[in-house]
Amino acid sequence: MARIIVNGCFDVFHEGHERFLLAAKQLGRLDELIAIIAKHVEWHNQLIVCINSDESAKRLKQAKWGEKYPIDSLEKRKANVEKFADALLTFDTEIQLHQFIEWNMPCILVKGPDYAGKPVTGDDLAPVLILDTPEPESVKEMKKRVYAQNEPTR
Repeated sequence: MARIIVNGCFDVFHEGHERFLLAAKQLGRLDELIAIIAKHVEWHNQLIVCINSDESAKRLKQAKWGEKYPIDSLEKRKANVEKFADALLTFDTEIQLHQFIEWNMPCILVKGPDYAGKPVTGDDLAPVLILDTPEPESVKEMKKRVYAQNEPTR
């Protein structure tokens, strides 16, 4: 089984989030040769989604998106991603996330394109793959409306 870990806030769940999670889960697929060798073993990828707590999401994103962040409660954010995940974990600190990654020894950590060239929690424990799943323009416009800003601040 390929264990894959992704993490994020997943606030106001949208098509970009869905494409990201679906693509992440597919990363651990076996090629035909390994499938033949492992034909007597039930094999499936395990996607573990780690979601920032409400307080953690606020600390991480309020400077960019303002006081309204996060819009969705933790319960709603979890409900949005649970159909894609084999397991869910809520974390409040990067230390907690790092410990969880260390305990689970994933094959790979996956992040979205906004993390290209940036440090990622757990990158000392597993390789990081940046998935190029850009947000559709409709999602960018929706974020501007929802967070009542013309452009995110930096």
